[in-house]
Amino acid sequence: MEKVQVIKDFPWIVADEQEVLMQELRLIPLKTMTSDIVKYKKSPTSGMLHIWQVKRIYAIYSVILNLSGMCCTTCNTAEYEIHGECCPMCAPGHHVFKHCDSQSGTQCKVCSGSTYTDVPNGLTACLPCAVCDEGNGLHVKHKCSYTSDALCEPLSGYYCTETQGESCRKAREHSTCLPGQYIYQNGTALTDTVCKDCPEETYSDGSFMHCKPHTK
Repeated sequence: MEKVQVIKDFPWIVADEQEVLMQELRLIPLKTMTSDIVKYKKSPTSGMLHIWQVKRIYAIYSVILNLSGMCCTTCNTAEYEIHGECCPMCAPGHHVFKHCDSQSGTQCKVCSGSTYTDVPNGLTACLPCAVCDEGNGLHVKHKCSYTSDALCEPLSGYYCTETQGESCRKAREHSTCLPGQYIYQNGTALTDTVCKDCPEETYSDGSFMHCKPHTK
């Protein structure tokens, strides 16, 4: 099994299978230890870790490295996990400059330029702000800040075709009704213009809200 370190070049000793119970993984002095296979399982009821040593055994100490981080690390909602350790998150508007260690907590840095974070996080870099590109039919509704992304909305005469949260990511120009059609419903920031054909004996150049009767 990976993550198990043994000291090499000791005489082989063959031993029977044995079971070791402990509440948390730690340095454990064993009269015998597994070199070939380590099996472990956490009891759902007692929370005890059941570790079996099988096959070839060394008559030395065993050091189980990082197994607790691999299977048992549970950080609270204000922390993030890194290398098997739980570190305090950075506040919105910040990112991780240096992860915590045994000597100090997480070091955070304020987002700069057109970047932001809007929730507590363990990110090593801030997120890039959205660009409200006029080429995509957009303009800025709310500017980006270091604690929130920019919000985009359609230009006048455009409607949104792709959204992300409360922001529009892409917009398209409203359709134009053709001659012989009238505007049944004007376009909005969210919907396209709806056109309908004029009934017989009426006409429209495409800009009318109602078809007009032909003059006799």
